[in-house]
Amino acid sequence: MAEITGSTSAQVRKDFAYFGEFGVRGVGYDVDKLYEVISDIIGLHRNWQLAIIGAGHLGGALLAYSGFGDRGFYTSAIFDADKSKIGTEIGGLIVEDISNFKTITKREK
Repeated sequence: MAEITGSTSAQVRKDFAYFGEFGVRGVGYDVDKLYEVISDIIGLHRNWQLAIIGAGHLGGALLAYSGFGDRGFYTSAIFDADKSKIGTEIGGLIVEDISNFKTITKREK
């Protein structure tokens, strides 16, 4: 992990220590347990509703990407400021006016 993040192994151990004791000195980490704990910390064991801001090419691609749903992230709204996009359908969702963001996200929780 240190190599991937451009950090040091000491820093990774220190960061993990903020969340509890996972490693065994001289042995290392139980990867399965560590994965579960980190998943709990960042909320991967629950579903999350997303709103996409921007209904252009990137917004449409994000909406079409099935990998989010596989990890519990579901898009429930898409917003844009472009009047020509508002009211159109992308990926089964109607593009909403960004000026209605607060009202719609409150309604959709």
